[in-house]
Amino acid sequence: MMRVTKKKPPKELTVQIFLDAADHSDDNQKSSKLKRKSKAALITQSFAPTSGSGRIFIGFRTSQTTGLGIHLAAPLVPTVEREAIDFVDPALRDFNSELLEVSGILMRLALENEMYRLGTNWNWKEEREAWDAQREDRKKQQKKEEEEKKLETDDAESTKDSADDKSSISSSLYSFATFMARGVTSTVKEAVKAVPELLGEDSETTELLNPIDDRPLSIAERDAIILMKAYCPRQSTPDALVGQCLAKGFGRCMASSSPPVLTVDGVARGIDSRLTNNGMEAFGIPHAVRRIMLENAREYHTVIANCPTMSIDDLIKAMKENILSEEMLVRLLKWYPKYARLNNPRRNKSLQLKEVIRYHKENYSKGGQSSDAEAEVHQLDSIFYFAPQRMSKKLPLPETVFPQSLVGSIGLRTLEDRHFTDWFQPLPFDIWTGFISEHTCMRNGNEKDDVMRILVLVTLSKHFDSLESATAKRRFVELLPLSSPCLPFDITTSDVNLPTSNTKTAVPNELYLPDTDLSAFSGLQTFYKASNRLKKEGVSDAFLLAMGVRKTIKIEFLFLHLDTLNWNENPKPLIKYLIDADLSQQDLLKLRSTRYLPAANDETSVYAPSQLYFKDKDLNIFPFVKFLQWPSNESMSTAARNFLLKLGVRTEPPLSDIMGYLEKESAKSVDSRDDAALTAALQYLTQRLGPKGAYVNQFRHAKVDFLPCIRQNLETGEIVKEIKSPSTCYFNPTAMVMGFNVLDPMLSDTEQIGVRMNINRDPSCQVLIRRLLQLVDISTARLDQLERQGTGIEAKEKNIEKILTLFEGVFLYLSSRTSDFQKRQLSELAKKPFIPCKCRSGLQFYTADQVFFLKRQSEGAGGCDGDSIAELLFQQVEYNAFLSFAGVKTEPSLEELFALMMEKPDEVLDSLGEPKYKMLLRRIAANPPFKRITAAIRSSPFLLGYLIVDEDESEEGDETKARSKAQYLLAKADDIHIVDNAFLRRQFPMLISPMEQTLEEFYRRIGSKYVSEVVKKDFEVMGNTHRGTPLANSCADRIKERRPLLLSPSITSRPLVSNASSILDNLEIFQADSIRAIYSFERSSKMINVTCCSKVTKRKSIAIFITNNFEIFDLGNTIGDLILQHCELKDAFFLTSLLEASIGTLRNRGFPVDRIVKPQPPAVEVKAEPRKQTPDITNSQKSPEKSRQSSVNGTVKDGSV
Repeated sequence: MMRVTKKKPPKELTVQIFLDAADHSDDNQKSSKLKRKSKAALITQSFAPTSGSGRIFIGFRTSQTTGLGIHLAAPLVPTVEREAIDFVDPALRDFNSELLEVSGILMRLALENEMYRLGTNWNWKEEREAWDAQREDRKKQQKKEEEEKKLETDDAESTKDSADDKSSISSSLYSFATFMARGVTSTVKEAVKAVPELLGEDSETTELLNPIDDRPLSIAERDAIILMKAYCPRQSTPDALVGQCLAKGFGRCMASSSPPVLTVDGVARGIDSRLTNNGMEAFGIPHAVRRIMLENAREYHTVIANCPTMSIDDLIKAMKENILSEEMLVRLLKWYPKYARLNNPRRNKSLQLKEVIRYHKENYSKGGQSSDAEAEVHQLDSIFYFAPQRMSKKLPLPETVFPQSLVGSIGLRTLEDRHFTDWFQPLPFDIWTGFISEHTCMRNGNEKDDVMRILVLVTLSKHFDSLESATAKRRFVELLPLSSPCLPFDITTSDVNLPTSNTKTAVPNELYLPDTDLSAFSGLQTFYKASNRLKKEGVSDAFLLAMGVRKTIKIEFLFLHLDTLNWNENPKPLIKYLIDADLSQQDLLKLRSTRYLPAANDETSVYAPSQLYFKDKDLNIFPFVKFLQWPSNESMSTAARNFLLKLGVRTEPPLSDIMGYLEKESAKSVDSRDDAALTAALQYLTQRLGPKGAYVNQFRHAKVDFLPCIRQNLETGEIVKEIKSPSTCYFNPTAMVMGFNVLDPMLSDTEQIGVRMNINRDPSCQVLIRRLLQLVDISTARLDQLERQGTGIEAKEKNIEKILTLFEGVFLYLSSRTSDFQKRQLSELAKKPFIPCKCRSGLQFYTADQVFFLKRQSEGAGGCDGDSIAELLFQQVEYNAFLSFAGVKTEPSLEELFALMMEKPDEVLDSLGEPKYKMLLRRIAANPPFKRITAAIRSSPFLLGYLIVDEDESEEGDETKARSKAQYLLAKADDIHIVDNAFLRRQFPMLISPMEQTLEEFYRRIGSKYVSEVVKKDFEVMGNTHRGTPLANSCADRIKERRPLLLSPSITSRPLVSNASSILDNLEIFQADSIRAIYSFERSSKMINVTCCSKVTKRKSIAIFITNNFEIFDLGNTIGDLILQHCELKDAFFLTSLLEASIGTLRNRGFPVDRIVKPQPPAVEVKAEPRKQTPDITNSQKSPEKSRQSSVNGTVKDGSV
């Protein structure tokens, strides 16, 4: 610092602050005051700091501002220009910043000190009370003069001090430059002279949300305003860092306490004070800041002191501590809805506010207002209702209702505001009714309460008449004091010694209506009528009747004098009086249950209305009916009939009585029973069970036996008559065929009776199935009984015909019910035999899958073999819809035929015979009725096998002799063999399959084997064997030459073995003296000489042995066995033709010899001895006849054995 300033820093620092303490009321007074100022004051006025424009002094004024209305004098180091503070150099920056922070601390301490002084001298309460008293006087004066303008405060001069009064300026504000103490540069508002008008609101709303605060500022308030205005912050210029350093020091000083403010209760910390909020300050919230104070120093209150705004919580807290007067309570209730529309407080806060409000209830009984000490304290939370406008103000109200005096001051519209919905509700009339019912005017019957009692009854009557529903009226009447003497009445008597009228109160049910005519009963008793005043005031007769007031005399009194009035023999006068009378429900109930009406032809007893009937000739059939006595020469009027119906006189007897009569008559024996009366009663009941009948939908006697029915005895066929209940009979006569009870046809209309009495037309499907099975069991038991008794054939046949006839009718009836059945209901019949059919043993029952329908003549004209098979194997019946639905088919399926063959093959063969059995096998072979071959199919002996015995050689075409020697029998598949080699088949006796390609393939698929597979072959070469002989070489050359044709896949469709090519390439040819073949089958064997064979040599190679005159067919067959997987006869002939024919012949036949065969060049002639001449293998073939005898693979297929 010394390096920069070239001087030592000061040992002592003097910091001075200066702020303006002068005051101006308004701009209009400014010019006049300036004229009265001295020239020195006018000069120094220019140096006084304005808000936010205080300067920094370093011995002279600089251009740097403090951002406050305060001048600061301190030894700060300026810049070179000496117009601003130096913050560039680090040392000077630290020095200046710290000095400014110290200055900020000093400003905070000065503020705290001066505000403490103002708080000590503050005496706001006395001033406020005096001013409020003056304001109230002015308001009263203004009201008397009927002035429409609002009160304006015009007495500022009496309360303002002169601006030149030095006593109004605190000496603590002067720290330097005291000669500058008299400058004023800003205006201080003295008071809120007028309430600002709110847009769209009336004057009352404006005053409630902005209470008039027209008291001028006091001395302390003006000093506080000047002090606070000086601390209203602005941004310091040109360097904002100055203001920031001052603010930093200001904030560091007393950081835990907010700056003080002046409130209505004195000086308080900013956090403890409250700013005004839409008129809430009028309700005594502590530490409230006056609105005029806020307007003069708004930045100080909101920014520096950070004063919070009043909230609903503050109001709740204030209401807990204070007790309101009725005037303040009225103001609060008027103010709250307007405040709630602007701020929308939470519902729970609103309810809390109501809970804490207390007020003094002023007592005006002595003609004056009572003091607070004498006034009674009430809790607003105990008030829930307010009286609606339609309710008279003279009526008593419960304690939970607003007093009418307060309602008039507050206004009904205010209490109905939506923000008071949770506070108050309009007084429900039912609650007021419950209250007034317990009031003394309605309970004690005092004469002093006559006026109030009449007013209450008029109010109750109007409300009763306004109700629309009977339920609402009944509930309202239940709240009334019906058992108390609450109704005034007039005494009416025939005694001339008593006055004609005397008013008292009585219980409602002891009185009669004022207009009731009781002259007919004069002299019998004294009657009391409700007072005529009630009708004059507007109490309706309907309300009085609802309370229990009578329109006619009591029924007890009437019944007591029935004999005196001579109404027992002729009830017409009694009925006429009762029709004109207005009877209550209780009266009607007594009239219905009391015996007082006479019956025709019965002079000894009287009956209740419900025991009598109107005269009706249709009811004469019932002996229990008693008719009402009525003059025979007089007809009954419609009004009298309707009234008697209302009392309970019957037009129709109860259904239970009719059913009792029918049950009783039906239980009698046939001789004592009156069938005509029973039928007439049944007809009467049927007519009234129909639509619009008296008993429609009331029939509940399904188990009572009263219906005449018939039933067929299934054993004898006789018709039996019985009495049954509706639940055990039916009205469809065809159901009788199964033994069910049906209505007797003697009844006129059985179908109408059945429908109206809820009788089932037919038995249910479950009942029919159960009865069908019962019939099967009964029939089976009957047949067994006849069998045990040893009955003759004729009796058995007769019984069988009865059973067949019975079931024919049963199935015919069930056929008509087929549409009612469901498949699941017939599941019980699936495994139960229920269809009777004749068989060899007599009669037998079959299941549905064992029986088929007979073909119609038009369908059977073709004579199909399949139909004949079904006729031979299965039972057949005539077509029936029910049987068809139960599972009986028109013809058996192939699967069913195949299953029967596997289950009972011998019986099927016995029934069909060999030709038809073979035909059935052809159908099965053509379309196998199975997806895979099971072990059961392989092991079942259902296949036809033929055994040929004593077979002789026959000429070609002569097959008759061979067929006659064949025997057929049934065997399983592996016991029957397929003939692919007739020579081998002739060597041994064996079962063979039919010689048809379709059947052979079917047998092969099931498990039969070829003859060549089961007959084992072995060869024995006898004598010497030679290799390389001319015959062997010639044979080898021919095989090599024709090798491509033999192995060509396009030549034959037979599959070759995998190594066929190598077999032919490595084949060796030997010539032997003789060859013997050994054939074996099971335990038999045979030996035959052959001309060619193949064997495996010791070197594991294959060799072919031929004899001197070998047959070319044997060579082809041997090669076929080697290169083909299965060589049949046609394959052997084909290979023989390839070896035997010349190249030209093969070319002519279409074989591609040019591409696959390379002809060898002509052989060189070799001279040899004649005995050793090279033979040609093409000339080695024997004669056809001899070849046929020695052929190995000769097979004959002619379609039959």
